[in-house]
Amino acid sequence: MATLLISSQPAQAAASTHGSDPLIQYPITIGGSATSTSSGNAVITTLRPAGGFADLGVAAVTVADPAISYVAGSETPNTLNSTWQRMSLTATAPIDYERGEAGKLWNGAAYASVGLRWDGLPASSTVAFDRVQFARTASGNLLGRSAAFHDDHMCYESGAGTITTRTRERAMVGEYSAKCVLSYIPGGADGWQLVPHTDALASLKAGGGRVTGRVSVSTDVPRRWRVRIRGYDSNYSLVYDGLSSAPDNTSQANGVWSTAQFSATMPSTARYAAVAPYVYFDSATPQPGWYFYSDAHYVSYDSSDPNFRVPEWRAPRNLTIRVKPKRVNLVNNPGLNTASSGWGYFGASGVSGQLTWDSSTGRGKAGSLKFHLANGNSPTVSIVGIAAASGVNPGTKGGDMLRTGVPHTISAWVKVPTGYPPVSAAAWDPLAAVYRFGPDSNWIKANRPELVQGEWVRVYYTWTPPATSTRQFYGGVLVPAATYTASSNGLSFWMDDVLLEETDELRDYFDGSDISADYLWQGTSNMSKSLYFPGRARHAQRLTEILRDNVPWGTTFDLVFS
Repeated sequence: MATLLISSQPAQAAASTHGSDPLIQYPITIGGSATSTSSGNAVITTLRPAGGFADLGVAAVTVADPAISYVAGSETPNTLNSTWQRMSLTATAPIDYERGEAGKLWNGAAYASVGLRWDGLPASSTVAFDRVQFARTASGNLLGRSAAFHDDHMCYESGAGTITTRTRERAMVGEYSAKCVLSYIPGGADGWQLVPHTDALASLKAGGGRVTGRVSVSTDVPRRWRVRIRGYDSNYSLVYDGLSSAPDNTSQANGVWSTAQFSATMPSTARYAAVAPYVYFDSATPQPGWYFYSDAHYVSYDSSDPNFRVPEWRAPRNLTIRVKPKRVNLVNNPGLNTASSGWGYFGASGVSGQLTWDSSTGRGKAGSLKFHLANGNSPTVSIVGIAAASGVNPGTKGGDMLRTGVPHTISAWVKVPTGYPPVSAAAWDPLAAVYRFGPDSNWIKANRPELVQGEWVRVYYTWTPPATSTRQFYGGVLVPAATYTASSNGLSFWMDDVLLEETDELRDYFDGSDISADYLWQGTSNMSKSLYFPGRARHAQRLTEILRDNVPWGTTFDLVFS
């Protein structure tokens, strides 16, 4: 029986001074313990650090030196075999120690190396050791700056009955906060809230884990509220939805910020988490116009759950070179090649068959989306037609959130049967709480013949989302409810080839299904953004040659068009 230590090369000791005391810092090993029954030769050694060192590692505490290394726990299998197994250790670098005996000064850790140690290893054993990694744990806020305090853009959507915007009116951390205004009272609701967007999600390690969510709110009158944590799996399906338990939090009056948190154990399938406040009505007659501000969103692993703080393996010195496309179609399923995915209808509730996919009708190829609403229904909203669906899952949305302060143009090709009212491209203005419409299909037929192809007409609308507005994309082909009500036939049209770009120009339609190598899908075919790279094949070859000549030896790189 013996002890085997396999270690990466430690760093050299460094000397400095602390006041009048000389200070020498030595490295030591981080390791994990396991038992092996392999065979072969083994090198036997002991782990014994010198005095006056800075430490972080694993060793038996056999002397009185308070800075000696310690076992902090590890993911160690009971029995090793011929298959590759990952072992890890999470430890915290100790802070400065008090002066030791004889005037010695033991300071906090400065160096570390990674290794493995087996106790009781049989003689003539062989052990393979590979993929060494030392990294900081995933502590602190797992959210990005904008998801945490709205630094660059809005990451939260407007939920049922609310309008959520980014505003400078009242901020806690940076320049902006989120403002959630009650626009109407949804049936059965007892409060109102922000809704997480994909950008508002914190990435979690596989296996779930216990997380802590914290958030702050500001109201003008005291209101009861709770912290809400949501967990999502790799397909962005909701797998956990929990509110902090009693006692409830009560916000302070006169805009003073209130902060609360709670911890929850995520299911093993959870890969993302989000946190937001839930504010209760606490009134028999809640009123549209009520609002609260939200800031300082925080999601982290609970300090009592270190197993989920070990970073995933990453190859050293790897570069990712992203090539920016010339044009981007921001719409998912723009050519309606994946049935009605990402698109929904607005109009009367409880009426079936309003939105259907027509596999035989299309502008350039078979397949388009048809909307039909017979005369005589009562619209439940102020607009009627087809609009992009939203939500957390990017694979089910019609379009992603937009950049504010940048011009956008939306267009679509439509076919309207004779006798039905004309339709328009439209987009939501959250600050004015209205839809704004471009020219309708009849006007375009009469004034823009270049936008007419047989029965198909291209409708369009250009707008700039205000810098303080929500970035959520509500847009599509619509008519005001009054136009539908005034029609003796109701409303009917086909929609195909939708284009949404960051531009104030109406450009030719494109999507990632083009046979040219210059066109790509950002992700899943049809259900992701479309990218255009002029001369992509030629440029990819030239960029690869340049990178090979200039990237340091031993560094890998990925050339990504996205």
